[in-house]
Amino acid sequence: VAGLISPNRALATALTLIISSLALMAVFVNLPATLLTAGAVLGYGVIYTMIVKRRSHWANQFGGIAGAMPPVIGYAAVSGGVDINALTLFLIMVVWQQPHALSLALKYREEYARAGIPVIPVVKGVQATKKKIAIYSAALLLASLLPYVFGMAGSIYLVTAVGISSAFLFQAVKFLRSDRDCNMKLFFYSIVYLVVLFTSMVYDSL
Repeated sequence: VAGLISPNRALATALTLIISSLALMAVFVNLPATLLTAGAVLGYGVIYTMIVKRRSHWANQFGGIAGAMPPVIGYAAVSGGVDINALTLFLIMVVWQQPHALSLALKYREEYARAGIPVIPVVKGVQATKKKIAIYSAALLLASLLPYVFGMAGSIYLVTAVGISSAFLFQAVKFLRSDRDCNMKLFFYSIVYLVVLFTSMVYDSL
C-alpha cells in the first residue's frame, strides 16, 4: 500500500462510480438487473468487506454470495427477471467459489494471519480446510448437473460437466489425502473449470 490515494478520495471515487453505473443500468438495462447489482455492491463492499471479513471465518460464504451475482445480473439484464435458471447459475457459482477461494487462502494463510483476517486455514487449520475443499467439490459435482436437469443444457454440457467436475473432486480428494498444505494446481484448475463449464453450456444451447 503506497498511500497515494487518501481513504476519503477512494470512498468518493467508489461512490461516484457506483451511483453513476447504477443510474446507467436503470436507464439503459432494466430495474431487476439494477437492483441485483446494487445488492451485490452492498453485499460485497459493505457486509463482506467492512463488517464480516475481519470478524469471522464465515466471511468467505458472505463474499461468495456477492461474487455469485454476475451471472444472475446478466440473466436478469437479458430476460428481465430471475427464475430457476438464474438461481441454478447462482448456486453453481456459490459452491464453486468455496474450493476456489480456500485453495488460495491455504497458500497465503500466513499473510492472512499477519493481517488479522480470520480465514478458515488460519482459524481451523490446514486439514480442516482441505476437508472443506473436498466437500464443496463434491457439492459442485451435484450442482453442475442442475442445468441439465432443468433443461438449460443438453447432453454435450452433461458429459462435460460430469467429466470436469469429477476431475475436480478427484484432485480435491487426492489433496485431502496428501501431506501437502497447499495446492495451487487445484486453484488454477478451478479457473479453467469455470470457463469450460459455462462455455459448454453456451455451446450446447446454440
